[in-house]
Amino acid sequence: MLFPTAFAGVVFRMRGKGYWGVLLCGVCLAIPSTIAFIMSLNSVTFLLPFKASFLILWVTGPVLLTVAIWKNWFGSNRLFSMLLIYVLLHLGLAGAMIRVWDGLKIAAADSPMDDFARIIKQLLSGARFIGQGTFNDIYPAGMMLPAIESDFLLTYAIHRFGWIIFLVAASLLVAFIAAAFSKCLRLKIVLAQLVSLSVVLNFTMQTILYILFNLGLASASPLPLPLISRGNGFILVNLCLIGVLLSTFRTGRFVSDPPRAKRHVKPWVTG
Repeated sequence: MLFPTAFAGVVFRMRGKGYWGVLLCGVCLAIPSTIAFIMSLNSVTFLLPFKASFLILWVTGPVLLTVAIWKNWFGSNRLFSMLLIYVLLHLGLAGAMIRVWDGLKIAAADSPMDDFARIIKQLLSGARFIGQGTFNDIYPAGMMLPAIESDFLLTYAIHRFGWIIFLVAASLLVAFIAAAFSKCLRLKIVLAQLVSLSVVLNFTMQTILYILFNLGLASASPLPLPLISRGNGFILVNLCLIGVLLSTFRTGRFVSDPPRAKRHVKPWVTG
């Protein structure tokens, strides 16, 4: 969860390095992505955050590189640099992601995730727009799903209070993310733009994966729902990221990068 922010610093450090900078950024992105990919195939339930981390890296890293290339921060040809990233790196990560999902389907044959998906579908199928829904089971929903205060908080909230709670929570999260993206675009410091964008993309991916997981549409979680669900160490990391984000908003809006020094060529002295 902290790597996208650190990777923003790497992209900033490689500014003006040309194609070598683009390649080094790609290598720095590929190494942790490969580690997360390998770890994500070792287990189904215990290492679910590695699957989510892999997907977060797969999205945030190329997006940061795309922004840097589009703004010509590397000083290289935009089209060739885009091809270099998306052909050599992005497609490779896409193939790895497909293998993650294929391995997940094979490994999940005898896993409790199938039972969780079945329970989620039952809870959501009996949910109402407002009010507690129906659940046809001998045990209450709170006993069937573990960690309802963190991993399955949104699922249980929909069952207990109705789809209205989902609409309210989703609207608040979308408004927060949209406002954060809007502030990112107004920052004047290059490093502040990269760091803030990495944090907002991180929160966006966490939110999307958590919602899909609680709707029974994806199994690459659980990561906490930012600012809402309990997540122990993940909450501490998210609070640190929010502190970094607020710091960039405070300084990057009023301070701009100093202009690059121009090279002065002495005229030839004649006579």
